[in-house]
Amino acid sequence: MKNKKGALPFAAILVVMMVFALIYALVQLSGKYNQFDKKIGERQSALIDTYKHADSVLFYIDQSAKYSLQQSVYELAENGGIAEIEDTAAGTPALHECGKFKDAYVWYQIINKGSGYDVKSCFDDNSVTYNLPYLFNEKLNNYILNHPENILTDNYEYTIGGSLEIIGRAFQPLKFDIFDSKSNTEPRISGTEKIAAVSVPGTAMSCVRKAVSSSSPSGVSGAAAADIPDAKIILPNTKPKETIKISTECTQRDLKGTISLGQDLIDFTQTTLCSKGDECIVTREAFELILAAQGLAQKKGRSLVVYGAYRAPERQQALWDGKTAEDYARRYPKEWERANYVTNPLVCKNDVNKCSHYSGKAIDIRFYKKEWKMTNAEWKELNKLMAEAGWVRYANEAWHFECCGTDRYARAKAKGVAEIV
Repeated sequence: MKNKKGALPFAAILVVMMVFALIYALVQLSGKYNQFDKKIGERQSALIDTYKHADSVLFYIDQSAKYSLQQSVYELAENGGIAEIEDTAAGTPALHECGKFKDAYVWYQIINKGSGYDVKSCFDDNSVTYNLPYLFNEKLNNYILNHPENILTDNYEYTIGGSLEIIGRAFQPLKFDIFDSKSNTEPRISGTEKIAAVSVPGTAMSCVRKAVSSSSPSGVSGAAAADIPDAKIILPNTKPKETIKISTECTQRDLKGTISLGQDLIDFTQTTLCSKGDECIVTREAFELILAAQGLAQKKGRSLVVYGAYRAPERQQALWDGKTAEDYARRYPKEWERANYVTNPLVCKNDVNKCSHYSGKAIDIRFYKKEWKMTNAEWKELNKLMAEAGWVRYANEAWHFECCGTDRYARAKAKGVAEIV
């Protein structure tokens, strides 16, 4: 009995010590991890809602593809298989062997040879195989740009199957946030103010921070939709005193290419500086120069919009191989000629710094305006403005600018010029 009575105080002390230990552990864990702020079942409900929303977007794309194909077939038939791609490639009106009659392409031509008549077919069946995907992609882009979500345009590799069937394989998947981001959005950036640098972990993955325009509605990426036929850019909401919020929190991402080698990146897709339907990711230094250029443009009553930034290696290869709607391989079968319009991926393998869009330090940019076409005077004005902000232009493309140590930028600075091949 003495032993049992002596064990009672020991048991009480042990219970007290365990209580203190559990309280201490609770305090430590509470300080280390965020509190669970969701109600039971809220995460599951949000996940189901996201699935439903994703299905509705996919249904919209599927229906848009159906209507785009019908319209493309009608226009091709109306034009005898001729499409805009032929005008674009040559820079001149498309040539048709039999010409036009009352502004319509001639499909069959009857030739009087005196002794009889010959019927000549003017319809090029082969042209349909490359004109149809181009025209279809153009129509589909117009539908996509009118959707409130920022669905990527020019995002499909097309193949034509039997019975006039088009199969599209996406280069990049659709992305949806299950919960609204609660990341810290300080500091706020406006105009040409410097962006605070963040420490990037010493890994192959980069730190991607979100930039969001204060004028952009929640959940809508890029610029607001507008009814502009046959135009890739949707007009941005340009407010002179617009504030851009830069998150200080990172998302570790492996984007492939030099852009992923442990850099501090800014994803400004959700700002009015990025064209709707495009993904805009650049290095922090490049984004500062974009803000500087935008500040200069706004002083002149202009505004800028970026419609090309980081490009994945797979997309670069597809462009070179002619697997995109532009079909550069068909338009420029000679590689030396094609290299004037799209970078050969083999060059990137030998020297990745020669592939500027891999680096996140190159952009395709233009003035915000209602018409897609820019005049020569406007291109010259843009070139002067971008040079003043610190950019270097690729001499073969009036819209392509680079900065911050790319191969082309370094050669231009060494020669003291603002544009270079």
